[in-house]
Parts: sequence; structure tokens; C-alpha cells
Amino acid sequence: MTTETGGIQAYGYNSGSFSVVPGSPFVSGVSILGGVTVDPTDRFLVAYSPSVPRLLSARLNANGSLGNSASLSPVFRPFSAALSPLGSVLFAADNLGQLDAWNAAPSGTLSHVLGFPRLTSAEPGSPSVATFPAPGSAAPAAPTFMVWGLCALLLGAGMLGAQRARRVRTL
Repeated sequence: MTTETGGIQAYGYNSGSFSVVPGSPFVSGVSILGGVTVDPTDRFLVAYSPSVPRLLSARLNANGSLGNSASLSPVFRPFSAALSPLGSVLFAADNLGQLDAWNAAPSGTLSHVLGFPRLTSAEPGSPSVATFPAPGSAAPAAPTFMVWGLCALLLGAGMLGAQRARRVRTL
């Protein structure tokens, strides 16, 4: 999750409970981060900013803390980004219909792909980028902590919705 000041707040899941990762929040040097994408094997993450042209890649340590990081300035301000199913390519889109691509090394180091960015036929607005495995190929398994984290998030959202519904009925 990103913080209001552009930091990255990280949580670990162990023995049935969440805890703040050592050193969290990690400061990105960017006042507003739009989101974070993590490679499928938990080697690195990439954060992006729609307020300034900025990509931040960082290696993930075994305890969930961030290791070596690098900040890059792409041609445009990314509004959305996603890593390929194998974590080898980062795709980023802006709100004007452009798509950019970066090769991602196992360390999280990014290098720009020649021929990008490209103008797409997408309408200007708020884009979303998603990647899918090739037909017939197996998708990498989601890390256990991500599955549990998503379950906890959905369960929490369901509880909040139930509480709101009870309040509405009692009014």
C-alpha cells in the first residue's frame, strides 16, 4: 500500500496475523505514488507515480523489507502499470492512451524497450493495465501471503458492508 507522503507501507503475514515489515514505510522520494506491482516470484516491486514521470524499482528481501532500489524517469506520467506473468516486462500506461514497456531483470533493474512508448487507440482517461499468460501456458502461482492478504481485505470489506447495512436498517 502507498502512504499519503509517497512512502510504501508493507505488511507481512505470519502465524495468522499481519505485522508491519521492518523499516516500513519505505520512502520513495515521490510525493504521490499511484500504485505498486510485485513480480510473481516476490523478487522485486515497481511503484509508479501519476503526479510526476517516475518509476521506482526495488528488490524485496526475504523478510519483506526493500533492498536496493532505483528511480527512473519515463517519458510520461504512468497512471497504471503491470508486470508480465513471468515478471520480465513492465507495461505502463498514461491517461492519454500511450503504452510504455520496460524489461525487468530478476534483480528488479529496469531497461527501456526500444520502440516504446506507443500510442494506442485507447480513449484518454484513467487506464488500467493487466497482463495474462499466453494461451496454454501455466500462470505462476500467487504467493501465499498475497492470497491471505486478499482474503483478509475482502473479508474486511464484507464486514464493513454488513455493518453499514445494519446501520441503515436501524435508522
